[in-house]
Amino acid sequence: KKCLNEMAEPAPSPQMPPLSKMVPLMLMMGMNKVDLEALGLRTHCEAAFVGVQVGCLLILTLINKRIGDKHEDPTAPKVIVPAEVVMGNEAKPAKEQTEREYDREEFSKLRTMQLMGAVIMGFVYYKWHSLMPLVLQLVLTPINLYEAPLFQIYVLNRDQKRPFPKPNPFGLPEKPTADADAAAAPAVDDSATARIEEPGGGQESGEEESASLGDSAKLANATAKNGVTSGAGEHALGGDGAGGEIGKEAVAEAGEGAGVGEN
Repeated sequence: KKCLNEMAEPAPSPQMPPLSKMVPLMLMMGMNKVDLEALGLRTHCEAAFVGVQVGCLLILTLINKRIGDKHEDPTAPKVIVPAEVVMGNEAKPAKEQTEREYDREEFSKLRTMQLMGAVIMGFVYYKWHSLMPLVLQLVLTPINLYEAPLFQIYVLNRDQKRPFPKPNPFGLPEKPTADADAAAAPAVDDSATARIEEPGGGQESGEEESASLGDSAKLANATAKNGVTSGAGEHALGGDGAGGEIGKEAVAEAGEGAGVGEN
């Protein structure tokens, strides 16, 4: 039953890495084969970079406006924000916030990240005139904004659980949360209960094997008796006594088989 329960449980589907972790590698492989500057596309890349940054700022403005217009339900449960731990030390204690307060705080972090990325990339390009980081930032900026939970909520109208998961810089799978552990606990308890409710399973199997050996011994004993009868008949008719000897050997073998069955 335990094996059947394990086979019935669906295997967890592997999660695809986000686009922000896949696109840079593909883009770098493509740019190693194509020289954008030799094709005369430097000005186009610069204009596209500026246009993307302006477009992302406009989307951030829209998100900020929709957060401000959000109706706050006083009866709604508050968001429990866990403590922030840096280098083993608690940087910020745990707290409770309303959804709008939490979204405003997360929006501030998102806006700072977008602006800092644009400023740093602008300085790097001004200093070294390298197209590779410029094109990478040109593509990654809208992808990061698209993957942000606030964009999913206030632009795409999708539900997102608060507090938002912390982004992993290496793209590794997230650790299982307490909710996932609690959901997995009943399945373990059910299997343990099934094992407890069915005691002596191995004992029953042993009894079945003993019964099977007993049946084999009985069959061998019956065959031996037939051999003894046949041997006796041949001896009575004046045979050379070989049938009797065969009957005795069969009786001896049947006795050994019966002893094994009883054990």
